[in-house]
Amino acid sequence: MYWAYQIKVDFIPGIDFFSRCLEEKIVPAFDSIENEADAVEREAFENPSDYIDLENYDPADAAENAFERGLEYYQWMKGTLQVVINLFTAGLYHLLEQQLLLFYRQELLSIDEKNNMSLLEFNKAKSRLLTHGINIENFESWLKIDELRLVANTVKHADGSSAQNLQSRRPDLFSRSVTTSIMNSNITLGPVFTPLTGDSVYITQSEFKKYVSSVKKFWKEMCVALEEQIDTD
Repeated sequence: MYWAYQIKVDFIPGIDFFSRCLEEKIVPAFDSIENEADAVEREAFENPSDYIDLENYDPADAAENAFERGLEYYQWMKGTLQVVINLFTAGLYHLLEQQLLLFYRQELLSIDEKNNMSLLEFNKAKSRLLTHGINIENFESWLKIDELRLVANTVKHADGSSAQNLQSRRPDLFSRSVTTSIMNSNITLGPVFTPLTGDSVYITQSEFKKYVSSVKKFWKEMCVALEEQIDTD
């Protein structure tokens, strides 16, 4: 009952505040990037000496050059916002992982095992829970949690087995334009190179919220499972 209580008053609220930080504090900071890009364009037009050689300067090119400077700013900032969402999504999985390992280490490992680093892995926690009658793969949230694991690995490591598995499950996450045809097609996606520059992987805010809901549901299902084990005992 102690851990069911901790999940309700600590783990789930922690997930909520993590989510709110992205949605309420960070994303709104990017709301003005269009206006900022316009300001960069104006500044570049009014002060061309800051970025071109005035000796070979053609005034006819001023507007085009300034526009390119503004567009460059907008594209980089938009890419940075995507990086932030990708990183928060990866962080969400690792927050879940750390919470689970805290519970596992404190509750399921013996005194002699607690500091055995080889045991402190998600899959080993999952196996130990199974020996206590809790199969987290049977949770309704599990498929989404496992998908979140693939997202986290892909964001961190780019191309690899996780990226390939995620592409087969969710090809839409690798396209800026999500369409039904992409979701349902058998198209071959290219390699994943640099998700930490805002390319290759495109987690949306709505998708992030779905992952947050799944992580919270995971812990609610864990509470039910723990309470059922108490009743059984």
